Amino acid sequence: MTDDEKSKKSVIEPPTLKLAPGDLLPDIEGFDVQGIQGEGGMAKVYLAKDLGLDRLVAIKMISSQLGADPDFRTRFRNEAQIVAKFRHPNIVRVYAGGEKDDAPYIVMELVGGDNLKDRLRSGALDVAEAIDVARQMADALCYSHSRDVIHRDFKPANILFTEDNTPVLSDFGVAKSALPEPNPLTAVGVVIGSLPYMSPEQSRAEPITNRIDIYSFGRVLYEMLTGDLPPRRMTDVEIEAQVRTDIGKFSPELADLVCDCLSPDPDRRPSAEECRDRLDVIRQSILVDEEVVEESGSRSKMIVVGLAVFVPVAILTLAALGKPPFPPDNPLRALLTPSQEAAPATANHYFDTDPPWMTLYVDDEKIDGFANLAAGRHNVVAVEPNHYGKIVEIEVGSGPVETAIKLERLQLPTDEELGRFISAIESPQVSPGDLQRVAEKSLRQALDIKRLADSGAQEELAKLEGRLDVLRSYDDPSSAVTLYLAAESGYLERDSAGLLPALQTAMNSGYALATFWYAARLRDALAADIVVLDDPVFLQYCEAMQLAHDQGFTDVAARYLETECSFDR
Repeated sequence: MTDDEKSKKSVIEPPTLKLAPGDLLPDIEGFDVQGIQGEGGMAKVYLAKDLGLDRLVAIKMISSQLGADPDFRTRFRNEAQIVAKFRHPNIVRVYAGGEKDDAPYIVMELVGGDNLKDRLRSGALDVAEAIDVARQMADALCYSHSRDVIHRDFKPANILFTEDNTPVLSDFGVAKSALPEPNPLTAVGVVIGSLPYMSPEQSRAEPITNRIDIYSFGRVLYEMLTGDLPPRRMTDVEIEAQVRTDIGKFSPELADLVCDCLSPDPDRRPSAEECRDRLDVIRQSILVDEEVVEESGSRSKMIVVGLAVFVPVAILTLAALGKPPFPPDNPLRALLTPSQEAAPATANHYFDTDPPWMTLYVDDEKIDGFANLAAGRHNVVAVEPNHYGKIVEIEVGSGPVETAIKLERLQLPTDEELGRFISAIESPQVSPGDLQRVAEKSLRQALDIKRLADSGAQEELAKLEGRLDVLRSYDDPSSAVTLYLAAESGYLERDSAGLLPALQTAMNSGYALATFWYAARLRDALAADIVVLDDPVFLQYCEAMQLAHDQGFTDVAARYLETECSFDR
């Protein structure tokens, strides 16, 4: 391969979205605008080529509604000039700014990697990686705050990764100068930001300081460590207790930092500089702890091997799973010792669960992680609202045994994946490629039901439907969505309306995909194409779609909200 061929092969053309009917690409002097990359309520981002410097860039153009306000345009221009002077390795570069037909825009560095929101779809990050990303983001906020610029919309979607995996903070387009200004547009009465990460004072449209970024930073840090957002609707004491439980297992100092960042009182939140410095100390402490645990684990394995002839078989099983033997005073030891009073045909069974707080049912009876089971086969149902439920069959013999059960975190489909699912579920036949291209489990299982129904594999279909019904009866949200979609599409001989209560339960558990399809059901129930704004069904539809948006199905739900529910409710 020649050098020219290598260089051509290394060029990555960023994907662009289809334009909406009637939309045109803006004509901006000095740039060849090639397509639209993203769209939100406040702006559109275009892929363009800088003709003067022969490089690809991103151009963010603010919506005409905001651009029509002369005060906003003035402040936006001033802030663009400030951000254009930023020189920080963890902040996206702003090259230039201007106006086109009274719509302000900024020209930014094009970042070639993915973003933190995409990475979190598959669950929490490794603790060392999460701390490393957070430390660099704290340094970026420290830099911007020292120049009197508040980001205002700190969230995973705005944390991008370069091709060498360096995190960079983007989207200062809604930033607000922290310097006092007369009649500030966003000081009081206007809420700009993303609800799941928004500080209490910001959501109430109260005067703000740079501590709103710290609150958002704390929520993102919690999400990187756990895969979930921290609660918002409990009391302050309850929230702090849960945060300390969830984060304290990594480090008490890390739990302290997250709690401080999430304080409802802005004055109690640390500065970005303090967050960065505390993370430096925590990072070193965790790295040292990991080294000690690794060395300790190696020594423990050597000791277990040396004493193998004296250790019961159950303890050897645990050691093989990487677990140290129970110390003599551990009450769990008794559970692994066959009781003299127990019948010979029963055995103590321990379940190693991930996440540890999942709910377990053995043969329809709820257990707390341990069960005395008769020899033979048993069905175990494992459910947790934020994970895909699972049915596990176990074989119990005469001795104590451990079973490991790990649940996958719920994920949401991308716009493209959802589009592929809808096309496949409505097509005459499902191809193997359709199943492979849909990663989200609820959608993929619905397609699998269609495949089995089309092929006449009634026995397999009944078996799959039965397993899903069992999981649904234990309030597994994914199974409720799968059964509803399959019934609604006509591939199961049952009325989809009968599955709506289960869909509502899944919606209330926080599963955004369930909320989205419930909203779609309400939308289909509208009596006419032209609706009255105070129609109760229409209002319920908009509320459900807003909830799907707030639960994380942001991009898809936003399109419906902007086109159909953009009115003053």
